[in-house]
Amino acid sequence: MRLCAAQYIRMSTDHQEYSPVFQRQAIAEYARAHNIRVVTDYEDAGISGLTFRQRPALVQLLPDVENPKRKFSKVLVFDVSRWGRFQDVDEAAFYEYACRRAGVDVIYVDESFANDGSPATSVIKALKRAMAAEFSREMSRKVFLGQCLNAQRGFHAGGPPGYGLQRILLDGKREQRRPLGQYEYKSMQTDRVVIAPAAASEASLVRKMFEWYATQSVTGAGIARRLNEFGPRNRHGRPWQAQNVRRILRSEAYIGTNVYSRTSSKLDGKWEQVPRHDWIRAEDAFEPVVERRVDGDNHVGRCSGEGFGR
Repeated sequence: MRLCAAQYIRMSTDHQEYSPVFQRQAIAEYARAHNIRVVTDYEDAGISGLTFRQRPALVQLLPDVENPKRKFSKVLVFDVSRWGRFQDVDEAAFYEYACRRAGVDVIYVDESFANDGSPATSVIKALKRAMAAEFSREMSRKVFLGQCLNAQRGFHAGGPPGYGLQRILLDGKREQRRPLGQYEYKSMQTDRVVIAPAAASEASLVRKMFEWYATQSVTGAGIARRLNEFGPRNRHGRPWQAQNVRRILRSEAYIGTNVYSRTSSKLDGKWEQVPRHDWIRAEDAFEPVVERRVDGDNHVGRCSGEGFGR
């Protein structure tokens, strides 16, 4: 009697050899060799294996396994890392056990061990799960170090630019290609992105904010009221709020300083504030919108608690 199975495919961004096409081919070859028919498909494409909640296909697979009307008795997966790179290796084991408890075996088609439930196999799988988790930790560290290096070189490390700023795409030779729109991103690995002053009208308005703040006794809320009285709206077409203005006044990007790693979230953990002395800062990284000084000895953004870095 021919067995029926579901296949689980997960493609992240770490290695192209784990492409969905490659995984499907390997699973199909295994299924043919073992007289198995694949009847159901679950795919998480372009998704990290760190967490369960952000993988809709795996989230759907587990209740389907519990359904007595399911049409499969096996789940075919390329290898242990495709099942997940959970930082708690017991989590990966738990999801596999949930399938087995419901009468569905999880089979890793590209692994050398036989998934027979023996003590030796259990040890090997635990080791593989630990290796998959360590791979994610090592990749996270390398990516972070690479982003820090790019930030030190003056390249934009991500996130939307502030009002009065824009992102500029550079090629591998650091030659300017074009400005990037709101939802546009670099596509070539050798391309880089830098920050530059935006349209003259926006840049002029930002300079006016700094001038008011540096030379007059006015707060962010007061500046927002002035702007709303004059009529100009923020980039989203909405009235100015005090927090919008304070965000601009606190940002060193307007004096050409590239700042990175003020907050951190490692391996899908909680976002945390990074101590100021650990920030990555590159002064004069790009063309400033405002000068460091306004009206003589008054330092821009350092007149009160609303200034840079506060």
